Amino acid sequence: GNFRLLTFQPQAFINRDFYAEWPISVSLEASYHELALFFDRLSRFSRIINVDALSITGDQRKSSEYTINTTFTMKTFIYGSMKTEGAR
Repeated sequence: GNFRLLTFQPQAFINRDFYAEWPISVSLEASYHELALFFDRLSRFSRIINVDALSITGDQRKSSEYTINTTFTMKTFIYGSMKTEGAR
């Protein structure tokens, strides 16, 4: 899409009863329309991906082609528990 991906930072797995959550921090610049298209594309993945902690602010730069700055956490889920790096 027509957006600028600023951050795509996978976080540590969070173990739950029989599955693990995998949060990924994302920040990007876009227009409202492009953000909606991005979320629409996420909804079409075969894997469940939830969006959490969504924050949208207006882009104040006059020369920018983007109108908003947004941050959110994407969460996907993995069956079974996962080990984090360094864990034994």
